Amino acid sequence: LCLNFLQLLSSRLRNNNKVVCEEEYHIRCIEENAKADSLTGLHNRRWLEEMYTRELKRSNEGDFHLSAFMLDIDHFKNVNDTYGHLAGDQVLISVAQTLTRSLRPSDMPVRYGGEEFTVFLPGTSTKNAKIIAERIRRDMENLSISLSDGNIIQVTVSIGFAERVDNDTVASLIDRADKA
Repeated sequence: LCLNFLQLLSSRLRNNNKVVCEEEYHIRCIEENAKADSLTGLHNRRWLEEMYTRELKRSNEGDFHLSAFMLDIDHFKNVNDTYGHLAGDQVLISVAQTLTRSLRPSDMPVRYGGEEFTVFLPGTSTKNAKIIAERIRRDMENLSISLSDGNIIQVTVSIGFAERVDNDTVASLIDRADKA
């Protein structure tokens, strides 16, 4: 009787552990998805708040260089008005992919909203940020986006950047990059 009881109890315990592990996995997936932009696959502003704050703190404490970009797709409203919102979505996806390819693995791109993107560049001075910004601008200028209807769209981007200064917050650094 005791042996059957122990077998039953251990079986239930294994099943409960399996359910808990599966639920924890699903919760982690949901949390990760909540921090990603579903259209472009880049991180979103929720992720930005957490990671950019952490990176800014690290930069301040170690007195490391840290630069930030704000990137806008030029005349994006015209794309939506001329070709439609599905074409606009394709432009956003292509720009996000090109941006990611143009950056280093340590850089942190985020879809900020609409046609705006931001990037934190850890360990990057103004001099190096200019080089990276020019590479991104050139790669975007050379981008040809083929639409399903056969049209090809070319886009350009405007990029502003700023380097971290003492007492910067995430918002102040992004704001200075945006104004630049």
